Amino acid sequence: TGGTVTGRLLTDGVSMGDSEELLIGTGNDLKLRHDGTDNHIVSANGDINIQVADTENAIIAKPNGAVELYHNNVKMIETVDVGVRVGDSQRYVVGDDNDGYLRYNSNTVEIYVAHAQPFKVNLGSETALLASANGAVELYYDNSKKFETTNDGVALNGHLQLGDQQEIHLGA
Repeated sequence: TGGTVTGRLLTDGVSMGDSEELLIGTGNDLKLRHDGTDNHIVSANGDINIQVADTENAIIAKPNGAVELYHNNVKMIETVDVGVRVGDSQRYVVGDDNDGYLRYNSNTVEIYVAHAQPFKVNLGSETALLASANGAVELYYDNSKKFETTNDGVALNGHLQLGDQQEIHLGA
């Protein structure tokens, strides 16, 4: 119960039941099916390329490898064996209004926080660093503030310890 068509088949639509497959390629290399719940695209060999506007890459899925996501035909992010990779000068943007981003550019890692919001680094449940726009940068030890910048210089909370043979010079 099947037919063979040589050349093009023109139709107003194709209707198939659940779990039936649409097989494409000489060796049935590409399979499309719906199992009643989920949709499946299966490639027996090679990448799966999803393109828009005929030639513009949107997603490329590689067998036993990366999934690449593109914006305007430029690769923006890909999966790697240890997580995800964002290319040089690309940003990992957070927030609905692009409230912040993380970017690597050549030899510099840049963390940007919009709207003059504080930047905080926690290690577990403890604060390690707190930086405020136009204000202090605070360093913590065991969740207790030990050092901060002020409008006059710095403030130290605790003792200043120097190693043997170390000196402090005050004044000119």
